[in-house]
Amino acid sequence: MEKSLIVGVDPGTTLGYAIIDFQGEVIKVGSSKEFNLDILISELVRHGNVKVVSTDKRKVPGFVYKLSARLGAKVISPREDLKVDFKRSLVKMKLRNDHERDALSIAVYAFKQCKNLFQRVDVFLEKRNIMEMSDHFKSKVIVEDKSMDVIYKELLKKEK
Repeated sequence: MEKSLIVGVDPGTTLGYAIIDFQGEVIKVGSSKEFNLDILISELVRHGNVKVVSTDKRKVPGFVYKLSARLGAKVISPREDLKVDFKRSLVKMKLRNDHERDALSIAVYAFKQCKNLFQRVDVFLEKRNIMEMSDHFKSKVIVEDKSMDVIYKELLKKEK
């Protein structure tokens, strides 16, 4: 089964992007002036199944909406635009430029927004001894915005 991913996107003349998995591990960080929506999607889907697309802007940029719609992913945005100092505090690794730093900080921010839910899902799955479904289950909870009980019942029906 493909990995479920969280993507941080910093659109602009130079597009920055960062891909992390549902465990918070960095998969890839990059930037380019050559990227358009199709090229970015091709790059992202090589690494797995994008379930969350995130931005550092309260008002979600059109590019981010288009990307999430094409990928069938949930958009995560902050209540207020993320400040540079805050983004720097989220990312301690050295990156090539500010676009990559912003993209990675956006992805980390989105992961932190999901982290409590992910932990609750893992406890739910541990009790039922089905931890191997963790990524798939988390994806469904996030994208379909359904309760864990509803998703669990749907999965049981499919197995029968």
